[in-house]
Amino acid sequence: MARIEELICRVENTRRLRYEVVEKISSNLTAAVLKAIRKNNDDQKEMTLGDILLLVQYGTSTKAASEPKGLPIIRMGNIQKGKIKTTDLKYVDLPSKEVAKYLLEKGDILINRTNSAELVGKAGLFDLDSRYIFASYLIRLRVKSDIVDPAYINYCINSSDGQAYLKSQGKDAIGQTNVNTRQIRQMPLSLPTIPEQRRIVEYLNSLQSKAEELKRLQAETEAELATFTPALLAKAFRGEL
Repeated sequence: MARIEELICRVENTRRLRYEVVEKISSNLTAAVLKAIRKNNDDQKEMTLGDILLLVQYGTSTKAASEPKGLPIIRMGNIQKGKIKTTDLKYVDLPSKEVAKYLLEKGDILINRTNSAELVGKAGLFDLDSRYIFASYLIRLRVKSDIVDPAYINYCINSSDGQAYLKSQGKDAIGQTNVNTRQIRQMPLSLPTIPEQRRIVEYLNSLQSKAEELKRLQAETEAELATFTPALLAKAFRGEL
């Protein structure tokens, strides 16, 4: 029994360290994003989000269905960690005029305008090749690509500074927090030159890819640990320890 307890204790310690590593990775990535977009230089301009927008638009309120008829629709749950994920898709069959109105383009940024306090204001960059439309709980932003990189703006919105601003503007209503287009337009920005924006995006994308790979490896380790204790007990009962 002492041998079993010792080995199980080691497993639990390994699991605890794994969680600490995952938290450290997330914390370091958050800090890196903030440091990169806060960096001051002589060419930096103080603006608001509204200054660099071509389009601000609410999505369609047409009810979505699981049947794959029409076009897939991006909803709140599809915005994850600054990206658009195509899991658990639903579909909307709209007239061609409505499709043209809500069809997403590469470089569009979608903001979650209504959700719980911790999720409202989360943004995702649309970079998919297929045709998608977006739901009414989201706001589409289309930026002036001659002065800003949409990926850089997406990082700014999702940074701790950007999220703190949006959450400070949020209004509670029936258990949900809401932000509107006026509040989004007034969000402050410090913009370096486009070459610098693109350099920052490349750097942050590289960090994010490395962080995701580390998390994937950590998840594999957790899966292995989950099978270790039952296997250990089975060996113990067979007298093989």
